[in-house]
Amino acid sequence: MSPDERWHQLERLFLEASELAPTDRDLFLSTQCGDDPQLREELAAMLASDDLDSGAFVGSIVQKEASKVTGPPQNSGKRIGPYRVLGNLGTGGMGAVYLAVRDDDHYRKEVAIKMLRTGLSDASTQARFRAERQILAGLEHPNIARLLDGGASEDGDPYLVMEYVPGQVITTFCSSKKLSNSARIAMFRQVCDAVDYAHQKLIVHRDLKPANILVTPDGVPKLLDFGIAKLIDPTATDSNKTITGYLLMTPDYASPEQVRGEPVTTSTDVYALGAVLYEILSGQKPHGLKNYDPAELTRSICETDVRPPSESGNSGLRGDLDTIVLKAMQREPARRYRSVEQFSEDLRRWLEGEAVSARPDTFAYRATKYMRRHTIGLAAVASVVIALTSGTWVAWRQAQEAQARFSQVRKLANRFVFDFHDEIEKIPGSMKARKMLVATA
Repeated sequence: MSPDERWHQLERLFLEASELAPTDRDLFLSTQCGDDPQLREELAAMLASDDLDSGAFVGSIVQKEASKVTGPPQNSGKRIGPYRVLGNLGTGGMGAVYLAVRDDDHYRKEVAIKMLRTGLSDASTQARFRAERQILAGLEHPNIARLLDGGASEDGDPYLVMEYVPGQVITTFCSSKKLSNSARIAMFRQVCDAVDYAHQKLIVHRDLKPANILVTPDGVPKLLDFGIAKLIDPTATDSNKTITGYLLMTPDYASPEQVRGEPVTTSTDVYALGAVLYEILSGQKPHGLKNYDPAELTRSICETDVRPPSESGNSGLRGDLDTIVLKAMQREPARRYRSVEQFSEDLRRWLEGEAVSARPDTFAYRATKYMRRHTIGLAAVASVVIALTSGTWVAWRQAQEAQARFSQVRKLANRFVFDFHDEIEKIPGSMKARKMLVATA
């Protein structure tokens, strides 16, 4: 079953089940889902979430990594404005993305076209889709996929045309290239720069995850999918609060405040970036969610501290990197990094061997970091000190030996002058010998 068919099945069952009384839903799930436990799990999660927040989770709980479509391209040959569809790139909770080419009389160029999924063309969804298009129109950054065009199809459905990024998901790229921790962090800092740029434009992404970060063959990360991004409300008391809306999210990277349905801030993106970095470095998702049941989400994300990424088996993360990731993923927003820029700056400090702000500022810690950062210089200084010390010791030792020999010579001279002289003085005719003895002594 293709992703589109799977979504339509899930959507149809959800609409039917949501009309039933809660007491009748178990029988409905058993009857309709049969021996497909994953379908039942996803449908149950959507229904439970719908009860909590009037459908706020609809289309979000089932958001997974964008899926690649295998086999013959679907919708191949379909025209959307001046573009001809070549095939499907992937599907998400709200939209479908197609690989297309502009083949009119003006020019030819491969692009990615995003459209609303069939059956999701209600007024609120279309408004959110148009908001994404407007948000992207204001973003010009080398690490953000650019908006190239936009319009409406013959059926009146809005679409947006994006820069096509022929790359891999960032976690897959790092693993396939066997990048070192340093190389992964250097690449991740480019993503941080893109998110910080969006924040400066008063935009909170709200759905940062590896699937939304593709890396080109040249190693350049590109941030995608601002479909549930929000504009920061400049009139709010807290300038970082966003205009509230549907509680859309990807649970594996969602912050506690998103799960609780609280106002989203730039700190929410800091948390999600921490979760992404956790997976980039450790190869594991931070929460280890077994399912997307609301009770499980609350327990795992809102009530349980994240375990250090070094426990995944990568001992190179122990120490500063553990501390940096865990600070970004603190459950309380006030305890996280104040901004993405501060988060990225701590990573820069780690790369350059400097003391990071997330660690207690003790003399021993700073001294250790200083010694590691200046190993060659300190080794050279130590060599000079050792050489000087050794030379001084040798000179002192030679001086001691010289003094000892001088004492021996003086003692010998005294014996010549006094002891030998007095003895030979008694011998007749020894005057000449006595003069020679004194002169020699």
